[in-house]
Amino acid sequence: MSWTFAAGAPTRNRRDSADAHITYGWAPLHTFHGLLAVEEGVELTAMRGFGGTRSWQDVDTPLRLFFDLQYVNGDHPISGYRTTADRLQAIYLRWSTTGLPDDELPSSIKNLQIRLLEGLLSVLDACIARGERLRIR
Repeated sequence: MSWTFAAGAPTRNRRDSADAHITYGWAPLHTFHGLLAVEEGVELTAMRGFGGTRSWQDVDTPLRLFFDLQYVNGDHPISGYRTTADRLQAIYLRWSTTGLPDDELPSSIKNLQIRLLEGLLSVLDACIARGERLRIR
């Protein structure tokens, strides 16, 4: 099982969107969610979709797109993508210079998370440039 973050409509006819995607396998996605939750101060196990009942609507984070599957695949506003990209960029810079919030991860996993985050930033930048929604498939 995996999540692929992609720019644009979920259709096979969009050749220009085919290059703007990044796939997270199940284990890297689980780690990514945990790391982002720490960055945002979110108790992930309390959240809907992660074992809890708290709604994502109750959490003030520009990174909701990467946690809430119903939200990202719904009619969410793309006007906030620049704020989301700026937040991701700040996290990327921190992770690539001072390290991830979990120092106990093996270096290979840390490096993978940094590369995946860089790819996710590229997808989000493509969404902004094209005026397209981020989708998960």
